[in-house]
Amino acid sequence: MSNNIENTGKVDVQLLLDEATARTKSGGVKWYERLPKNAEPFIETLSDRVENQGVKANARVICEILEREFNFEVSRSRVRLWLANMEKRYEQKTQTDQQ
Repeated sequence: MSNNIENTGKVDVQLLLDEATARTKSGGVKWYERLPKNAEPFIETLSDRVENQGVKANARVICEILEREFNFEVSRSRVRLWLANMEKRYEQKTQTDQQ
């Protein structure tokens, strides 16, 4: 029986909602801030290439490498958002340089 069921047998919805939303509040640690030390050179170099050279990277492959080589799991969606932000910064830099 679940820990969230009251003595009446009903689910305590508020407890479930609190649990579901506890990690969505700002101030959480981003995945790239909790990388193992040995994975940092890989991510830092990749980040530099994407943001400063416009190199495209594949979020799925990055996740596979992180898990296989560094025993670090992260969702593809998180990596994709990270890549999209760096790609956007690269485009902003190139637009500024062209003006």
